[in-house]
Amino acid sequence: MNLTNREFWRTYWADFEPGIVADVGFSDLFDRLPGRASKFIEIGGFPGKFSVYFNKFKGYDVTLLDFYIDSAIIKLEKINSLKPGTIKTIEADFFSFKSETKYDIVFSSGFVEHFEDTKDILRRHYDLLAPGGILFVTMPNFRGLNGLVQRLLHRSNFDAHNTSAMNIKLIRKYCLELGHNPEIFYYGRPCLWIEPKAKVSPVIRKLARMLSIVISRIPAKNRILSPHIVIFDKLQS
Repeated sequence: MNLTNREFWRTYWADFEPGIVADVGFSDLFDRLPGRASKFIEIGGFPGKFSVYFNKFKGYDVTLLDFYIDSAIIKLEKINSLKPGTIKTIEADFFSFKSETKYDIVFSSGFVEHFEDTKDILRRHYDLLAPGGILFVTMPNFRGLNGLVQRLLHRSNFDAHNTSAMNIKLIRKYCLELGHNPEIFYYGRPCLWIEPKAKVSPVIRKLARMLSIVISRIPAKNRILSPHIVIFDKLQS
């Protein structure tokens, strides 16, 4: 079951302003990826910041698949001095998407957790990989302090996420059942965030930012404090 729909994402991205893509986070992990890859696909990647990053800084032949895409991707290419169509786009439902093409890198960020059948979503990611290909998946961790903030201050956003998909033990179980044994780990300095669309007072936002600054100094990577979960796997050639 999909926990969101096209209208959810149309509204979510309505105020998106394309800008120069330089740092999209996870840069130390991106160093583990090859300098060149002939084919790269991002699942659920609109408006395309990661896709632009991987083309600009890694030189990848990038395809972006999402079931909601609008002209923002064109503006993002232009602002980042990319020729129109540099980022190939496929507007399609991931569940009905069929591809004979296999990719050297299959990437998604903040996608898996919007569906209830986590195992099926992971299987579909793996199915797109070429022999020797790399799976790179990130998702937010809402099973700790940040999830509590979302639940209390932005319930609609919290409800759009499947928190069981953020269970590392369950993810590992599913991957092993699919015949894979990826690295799965918590990532990032502790932090809190409140989405711009959340209806909270400026005082609450300021308090959340202050608390985020304080906890960011804690050198911990665990379920309670870490903001992200990463799945990383390299298939045998």
